[in-house]
This record gives sequence, C-alpha cells and structure tokens, in this order.
Amino acid sequence: MVEHLSSSAFAAFGEILDERDVPKLFFGAKLQVPAADLTRQKLRLQHISVPLLIARQNGMPLLYVMRKSKAQSGAQLRCFYLDKPVRLNPGAKFALTSLTGPAEILLGQSLTQVSQEAGLVSPGDPCVASDFDPDRLYTLFFQEKDPAFFFAGEQHEPYELLYVTSGYLHQVAGGVDFPLQEGQLMICQPNIWHMQYASGNQPVSFMTISFSLRNPSHLLDELTQRVLETDRRTRQCLASMISEQDSQSFAWADVCMNYFREAILRLARQAYFQEDPLLNHLPPETARENQLVESAQRYINTHLWHHQLRVPDIAAAVSISSSYLSSLFRRHLGMSPGKYLNRARLSESRRLLKEGSYSVSEVADLLGFSTLQHFSRCFSQEFGLPPSRYAREYAMPKDELDSSADVID
Repeated sequence: MVEHLSSSAFAAFGEILDERDVPKLFFGAKLQVPAADLTRQKLRLQHISVPLLIARQNGMPLLYVMRKSKAQSGAQLRCFYLDKPVRLNPGAKFALTSLTGPAEILLGQSLTQVSQEAGLVSPGDPCVASDFDPDRLYTLFFQEKDPAFFFAGEQHEPYELLYVTSGYLHQVAGGVDFPLQEGQLMICQPNIWHMQYASGNQPVSFMTISFSLRNPSHLLDELTQRVLETDRRTRQCLASMISEQDSQSFAWADVCMNYFREAILRLARQAYFQEDPLLNHLPPETARENQLVESAQRYINTHLWHHQLRVPDIAAAVSISSSYLSSLFRRHLGMSPGKYLNRARLSESRRLLKEGSYSVSEVADLLGFSTLQHFSRCFSQEFGLPPSRYAREYAMPKDELDSSADVID
C-alpha cells in the first residue's frame, strides 16, 4: 500500500524537508515520470552515492525506496506518496513513478551525475484492491417449500449461493451431495450441474443468489463447493438483502450489493481458519464416481418424458451396470436410482398439473407411470393429497395461463 510520508516512517531513508524551504533550495534538474501499470511492469532502481533532493512540482508522484535490512538478508521496498520535499541519504536505492497520469518532479542534481542503475524490481500494485469484486446479482430469491420439494437440476454461467434459513435441504453439485441445515450455505461454481431436494418431515426455506464477478477471485474459489457455517452478522446481511429488495428504497441495489459483499468477506475470513476435507484433491476413483452420478442425473432430467425410462436405461446411458448405478446413488445421494427417478417424475407431474395444460391421466401417461392408480398412489404418498384434488386446488386459471403466454412486442 502507498504509505504516508511521515518523519518516522521515512527516517531510515532520509529526511523530510519543510515545504516553505523549497524556493530556497537548489534544484538543478526536472524530471517527468509517466504512470506505470505496477501490477505488470518493473521499476528500474537508481543507487545514489551522495544526498539527493527530491520534490513534487505537480501530479501524484510515488517514491519507491529500498535499503538493506539489518535483521534480514533481504531488502525492503517501501512506497511513499511524494507530497513533501525530501532529502535521500547516500546509499539509498530508489525509483520514481506516478500514481495516475504523468507527474513532474524536481531534483537537486541530474540523475546521470549522482546515480547508477541498481537493477529491476517488481513492486506490485501499491493500491488497496479487493480480491472479491462482484459485478451483477442476477437473481435473489427467497423460497418456502414443502417436505416433498424436489428440483430436478440445472446448469448456468453465474455462481449460485444457496442458503438454508430453516429445515433440511440437499444440494447435489457435480455429483457430490452437500447436506445443508438451518444457517448453512453452499456456493456452486459456474457451469456445474446442480439440483436440490428436501429431506426430513418439515418444510424448508432457503435463499438463492446467482451472481457474476468482474475478475476471477482466489478468495471466492476457496469458498465454493463446500458447506459453510454462517455467523450472526452474515445471516443479518443475507436477510437485509431480501428486505432491501422488498422495499426498493433509494439506492437499494447498491445497499444490497454491499450487504452481499460483506457476507462473502465474512465467510472468507471464517473459512480461512477452517479445514474442509472436500478442499483436498479427490482420489481419481471418487472424482469418477461423482462424474457418473452427475451424468446419470442429467440423463434423467432430460428424459423424464420418455414413457419407458427405467433404471437399466439410465445405467446403459452412462455405460455402467444397474447394480453399480444403484450403489453409486445410495452412497452419494442416500437413495436408490429408482426412488430418485420417481421423485423427479412426481416433481415434474406437480408442475404440469399446476400449469393446467394436461389432465391427470395425460400426466401419468406422459411421465411413464404404469397405471393411473399407480400414479395417484405415488403422488398421494409424496404430497399428501391425490393428483385430481391437487389439480382442482392449485391449477393456474385458464385466463392467467393464456396471459402468461402472451408476447409483448
């Protein structure tokens, strides 16, 4: 970081002069220095053998100085904002550049007379910059679901944060099951296939936030694909995001983004001191198993409407045996592939019945249930009421359905 030019901080390199004395001092040379991209470029150090006066005439000049450390074998590079005149001690190594735009600097003597080149250094960015720089929040949803909630899955470009506010929810991402309970969250990396389902006998409520970054973030990479605990302040930040969205008060979007940034940074600081076994490299066999589970989930999701889809078909699609597929699903998801397929079909049937485009018997046939009675029994066991009653009570009104399909030019 750029340091304030104080007497105590600069004492090891020289002395700070009174600005009122500048007109009395002799400056025999003028130097114009351009701004440099210090994150990429190197600076050329100069080594002086006599004292050297340096003062700013205009602009925002930076003075880099280096001296041998007595306590260490290395050398220490410091960066000062040159807003006062200074006298550098003999033996100092220094470089001049500008923070923004060109700067003009006065020198007591020409550098060619009093200095010689002393090598190149890579100073790095002298300014404070955030490693986590969110660009956009695409979605900010709060949802309450019943114990039978089952989301078949999706894949998209933005990151996605899933935070459980009550109940129990499984997030399966990249073939790995992440069980979440109240107060826990998980951040899914871009382009990772993920799905969710509730577990237990109680409703579940959760937040989902999808977002993008302006630049890659090492800090965020350390938080993804793992279960994270939240402290009280982090939970307050996440809750305040929903409140801001609901209120839409002045500058609500900026306030919401600041709450989000604070929540992520608090998670990063907390996670820094925790060790998560999922952060270690997975054994090749485990990674392959995760890939197979994900591939099977994708196949199920895209073939739900195939009337005769069965577990052997799913196993054949991912080139493994039915018994191995069953073993993988039980180990990674805690359920058999048959149960997973049935829950996916029932979840899709509820969506179709609510949409109101198909009758109960048509839905049963479309999703491959053997008989209408079988479909009705499975639906009642999963959701607590028969499909015919669900359709009567929850189907979208026809006029609302028609209006939702209108296209506005």
